[in-house]
Amino acid sequence: MLRRVFLIRHCQSEANRDARAEARGDSPLTPLGVDQARRRAKALADHDLATAAVVASPQLRAAHTAGEIARHHGWTLSHDQRLQEGDLGRLEGLSYQEVMEQVPPGAIWVSADVHGGESMETVGGRMLEALAEALDSTPGTLVVVSHGYAISALLHSLGHDAGFLANGDMLELHLDEAAAVQRLERHPLTD
Repeated sequence: MLRRVFLIRHCQSEANRDARAEARGDSPLTPLGVDQARRRAKALADHDLATAAVVASPQLRAAHTAGEIARHHGWTLSHDQRLQEGDLGRLEGLSYQEVMEQVPPGAIWVSADVHGGESMETVGGRMLEALAEALDSTPGTLVVVSHGYAISALLHSLGHDAGFLANGDMLELHLDEAAAVQRLERHPLTD
């Protein structure tokens, strides 16, 4: 039997609005971000979910997004530290322009060799552990609210490429008993 998992990137935070790299920082959602979270919650109704468990990163931007979703549907919400954003090391808090100035030509800015923080493999490993534990402890559909780098790392560890995820975007996974992805569908947040 396939399990449905919805991976959602948090909605717009103050750091997103200000075009700053934020990993371990804890800026809240902007008013637009709150509106996006409410729209994402309503859009989930299109997926025929009678019930689901919501698990989220405890960072404000993800916790608030998840809270709007859980509240809208009356679902349970829990938090898992392992769903936090990957540590971006020395790039934390820099503007995106400053980040690009720090990246050597041809390098990828989320590489641990560039930023000195957590590697994609490390982030993907802890995300995979959190996902496996949530799947084991919760029957039915699971909604996971996390962060861009963290979700990309999780998908990478599952053998897939997430591509760019905008604030509030969602990926729908259908996983088999071995947590192998049998289907992956992107659901961008639209106006």
